[in-house]
Amino acid sequence: MNILLDEMYPPALASALREYGIETLAVAEQGLAGRPDADVLAGAVADGIPYLASVVATFPDEAVVDRIIYLDG
Repeated sequence: MNILLDEMYPPALASALREYGIETLAVAEQGLAGRPDADVLAGAVADGIPYLASVVATFPDEAVVDRIIYLDG
């Protein structure tokens, strides 16, 4: 399973997780840094990839919230 890390997480974290066998992509590695959260999430949902985010309030479509892995503070 792949996990897409929000751009607030450094690409080094994605790299470290891959070293442990966790297929992880960083938003920055995908050329998506600076794109609106809704666009990044839409791409993740289209690709069937869970999206690790720190804030879910910026995602307007409640139908896709189940695709977000939310970490609180």
